[in-house]
Amino acid sequence: MEIGYTVKQLDEHTWQIEETNHRLGVYCYLLEGENRAILIDSGLGNIDLGGIVAGLTEKPVAVVNTHSHGDHIAGNADFAERYIAKEDLEGYARDASGKGPGPLPRPVPLEITGIDDGHVFDLGGRTLRVYLTPGHSNGSICILDVERRQLFTGDTCGRGEVLAFAAQHGLPGYRRSMQRILDLGSEYDLTWPAHGETPIGKDVLLRLTKLADDILAGKIEEKSFENPHFKGYVCAYREELGIVYPPLARG
Repeated sequence: MEIGYTVKQLDEHTWQIEETNHRLGVYCYLLEGENRAILIDSGLGNIDLGGIVAGLTEKPVAVVNTHSHGDHIAGNADFAERYIAKEDLEGYARDASGKGPGPLPRPVPLEITGIDDGHVFDLGGRTLRVYLTPGHSNGSICILDVERRQLFTGDTCGRGEVLAFAAQHGLPGYRRSMQRILDLGSEYDLTWPAHGETPIGKDVLLRLTKLADDILAGKIEEKSFENPHFKGYVCAYREELGIVYPPLARG
């Protein structure tokens, strides 16, 4: 397996860390304030993420997982302070125990603190606000970097194929989350997803929302989603964008 990472400095106090293996790449984002720092997601668990982060900041670092899936939590053991949305605590217990899809390369601690929608992290001169945006998972969140006007979206949206896997919410719930993100549009300029092209503009978010609208209205051809780990889902595409979701109950 080919494993590697790169670090890209986005500004004086913000870094994008990309961890890759032979089939998957995932971004973690380190956001530093005057007093502390937050790492958004901890990746695939194949690298010394704690050591890499310590080489970038001397501030105490806590990790905030945008959701519970293994490619976002596998490096959690490198950090003593860990957070996730309360709605994803059950999923975290499952995925951290190795019962989710795909193997974990090393043990993931089960201890984590649940946070609510609207939770604020004060880093000292830098404010992060949490928004619950279920769809990819029951407790997926986006994190607004208030002063820098940037939104970190995890797997909720991006350019490419979006996986709206949360059966509890389905495509209608994902569409509501996208509307919430759009309604926040006056508070951010760019979004930073966990996979694929970064950053992305609001035009991609608008196109994803329109795609969801047209799927719900029956205007887009649905196909079976072929994946050995995720069975029973369907998908629909327009140009380079796609959404994977539980089958809709159509009357």
